[in-house]
Amino acid sequence: MAGTKVKVKIAWGRKEKKSSIRIAANTLGGALKELQKRDEWGDFRGDIDYTYKADVNDHVTEVTLTPSYTIQMPEWSGYRQAPKACQKEWDRMWRKLDEHEDGHRLIHEQALTTIQKTLDQKSDLSPDHLDSEMARIMQAAQAKQDSFDASTGHGSKQGVSLSITQECP
Repeated sequence: MAGTKVKVKIAWGRKEKKSSIRIAANTLGGALKELQKRDEWGDFRGDIDYTYKADVNDHVTEVTLTPSYTIQMPEWSGYRQAPKACQKEWDRMWRKLDEHEDGHRLIHEQALTTIQKTLDQKSDLSPDHLDSEMARIMQAAQAKQDSFDASTGHGSKQGVSLSITQECP
């Protein structure tokens, strides 16, 4: 007799990207100074919550994963009044930062896939074992996020920088 297999469902929560990091500066150089006060120029926050159902023998029968994420990006208050060359440099940096934050999103989604594959292979899974599997996978995912930031210099090695010229002080 086969053990109780775990059914895995995914119910996505918030998937959001917003320009919500306010950078109050009139010039590109001023924007750079404001950004440099921050630990990171953009911000990725991801969660994978879960609930489960168990049978009378306390074997997990169904897990509902509720992944969500928010990516916050900077918005420069002086952008519209800045010379075109300064806007172009901001846009270049912003695209590179967006690519970097998207790398964090991909790692988050890889963790979700790992959870699915891991749980699909389980039978007679207890709630305690489910909790420990989730903690293990999420800890490994956080290590990948940290390694990604370390290897990219939080994006600076991928072009997340601002070049300040005479035209854009």
